[in-house]
Amino acid sequence: FSRTSEFAVAGSMTADGAGNISSGTRDWVNDTGTQHLDEAITGTYAVNQDGRGQLVIDGPSGQAIYRFVLTSASSGKLFQDGTSPSGVLYEAVGSFQLQTGTPGAPSPASPSVLRLDGEDSSQSIYGAVGAVSYDALGSISGTLDENDSGTFSAQLAASGAASLTGSRGTQTLATPLGPNSGSHHVVVYYVSPSRLELLGTDANFLLFGSEDLQDSGIASSSATVTGDQVFQLSGYDSTNHNIVDTGRLTMDGAGGINSGMHDYSQNGTLQTGVGFTGTYAYSTPAGRWPAVRVRELNAAEAASGPRSPFSVTEVTISLSSQYLTERDGTPRSARPCRT
Repeated sequence: FSRTSEFAVAGSMTADGAGNISSGTRDWVNDTGTQHLDEAITGTYAVNQDGRGQLVIDGPSGQAIYRFVLTSASSGKLFQDGTSPSGVLYEAVGSFQLQTGTPGAPSPASPSVLRLDGEDSSQSIYGAVGAVSYDALGSISGTLDENDSGTFSAQLAASGAASLTGSRGTQTLATPLGPNSGSHHVVVYYVSPSRLELLGTDANFLLFGSEDLQDSGIASSSATVTGDQVFQLSGYDSTNHNIVDTGRLTMDGAGGINSGMHDYSQNGTLQTGVGFTGTYAYSTPAGRWPAVRVRELNAAEAASGPRSPFSVTEVTISLSSQYLTERDGTPRSARPCRT
């Protein structure tokens, strides 16, 4: 985010192994309608022996400086560092991944788990998750769960079309029976045969997200999902305060969530070791799991009284994607500057 708006960026670049970004493309949008699309970029980079480094990207709309750390030889995490020439502070977090393979067809592999985050036309928090499939001509069909400013709409029929014959393509997506019935227009970046990065280009609806190929061996009943799991959530509570949350839980194979424990920071206040239990159940389409998480108060919370709006939280889970969308209250899906 900047001091005046939320923004999102997606793109591709070629590093020459000698500290130069020889070519690339960048798309940049914000929630006030400003867009810089399909920009040619160049730049420089440097990597320290410990895997930390700096990346400088130059393009027609300006320069961006990123600090990064490599997580492997083919991926890393980064954040944007610096101000614009006019003194606007920009802060953002993100990631980069090595591009592998080529699309080779107008449509991606499917079925895929789709996740979208951002803001609606009123700049209210928006999140969606679901499953979509493509035919040979790129036509899209599927279902999405949407949460728009706390209003949850389940299993909306989704339709659209995609064109992806190179590393950068386009997509349209609509949920005609949902509260946002118009078509969304999206830039698609090809990462690998199993992953796409998405960036909305509608001036009045900020969207960003990703698609991941769904595992063909996906579980089909509560009994087939067992064992210890980990999760991470980020977003805003019902009073628009920041929340980041990470933890683990155990699924017992019979619809029970046991031995849950998480740490979270809400509006700068850290709570650690908060236990919870809950339930889960298999649903359709394949991979969609409504889950109810019931939080238990830790000692500090018990002493001060209930203080979190998430004493009972219902989420939907798309398996093989590790993506969660809140069903009650404001979506705790990430805002445009997310990890």
